[in-house]
Amino acid sequence: MAVASGALLSFTFPNARLWPLVFVALVPLLVILSQGTKGPAEPGRTSRGVRWSPWIAGIVFNVLMFWWIVRLPVHAMTHPWIIWPALAALGLYLGLYFALFGWAVRFLKRRLGVSILIVAPFVWTVTEWAKSSGPLGCPWGSLGYALAREPAWIQGASIAGAPASTVIGWTTARRPAGSSRPVRPT
Repeated sequence: MAVASGALLSFTFPNARLWPLVFVALVPLLVILSQGTKGPAEPGRTSRGVRWSPWIAGIVFNVLMFWWIVRLPVHAMTHPWIIWPALAALGLYLGLYFALFGWAVRFLKRRLGVSILIVAPFVWTVTEWAKSSGPLGCPWGSLGYALAREPAWIQGASIAGAPASTVIGWTTARRPAGSSRPVRPT
């Protein structure tokens, strides 16, 4: 499901023109995190798959997002052999921000009992800001940019910038994820 989430999210950006997927692309990742993370009053340990899922989703998303790097002309590169390792390194590095997001929302649920579906939009926006800042910052692939060509969805960006579009996308995505919870017998 993490691979599906990363792949669907990469298809939401302008080259693929499947922007409506932005509202469901994160649902598999949210379901994994919500169902696999125990709260403070729930005994037991978090499964190992839940720990690795955000990073896997981030790797898949970033490798698919930067696929064009391997299509650069060979004569334009000093060392053409480095293109595939560079794409892998970029995917691994930028995937760490997805992992940071997963760690933060799981931490908030385990320690404070806060629902992942409530804090996810805000934690994601902060991790996108961190990913876009600093000397190794990379603003490409921020969720708010997936809605850039759709005037009806980017109205909040005129006031609060791309982070407002990110929160709108996440807030919409968490509704289907919340409805996918297993039914508990009474």
